Amino acid sequence: MSEERFDSTVTTTCGYCGVGCRLEARVRDGRIVSIAPAVDGPANHGHTCLKGRFAHQFSRSRDRLTTPLIREDGELREATWEEATARIVGELARIKDDHGPDAIAGLASSRATNEDCYVMARLIRAAVGTNNIDNCSRVCHSPTSYALRRSLGLSGATGSFDDIDHADAAILIGVNPTAVTQWSARA
Repeated sequence: MSEERFDSTVTTTCGYCGVGCRLEARVRDGRIVSIAPAVDGPANHGHTCLKGRFAHQFSRSRDRLTTPLIREDGELREATWEEATARIVGELARIKDDHGPDAIAGLASSRATNEDCYVMARLIRAAVGTNNIDNCSRVCHSPTSYALRRSLGLSGATGSFDDIDHADAAILIGVNPTAVTQWSARA
């Protein structure tokens, strides 16, 4: 799409994982119509995963919930936000009263900001009274973390895009190295 087809382009940071890829959100008529990786992104150098590039489309899905639902007598019914919030607060208080604070846990999203994760941790520790806190990036990436620890002794990411420029050799899996890409153009 050419730049004239957009009202504006907004530089942002992808919220899908902890990498922090820089993205260019292209806006038309007040809504995002496409996202492209920013070529000057220090974490992603013009690349992004499918989620970062296309997940904005979920916000316009016909299947997306637009109002809270509450289950009563086995059936879901629409509710107001106030009613849904009151139900959540009431159920958490009931669980805490019946089973103690350690029956509740908080699971932070790797897509949330540090500030959002901090607020969640404070809520769980101060209001609920438990240290049962975890993060979905650790939970859903535990098999990857295990394999990295077993093979490399470290469970975190071991390199960056910049390392490719300094490598003497690279193993490519699931790609077509004969295709012209931004990476081959950089060489």
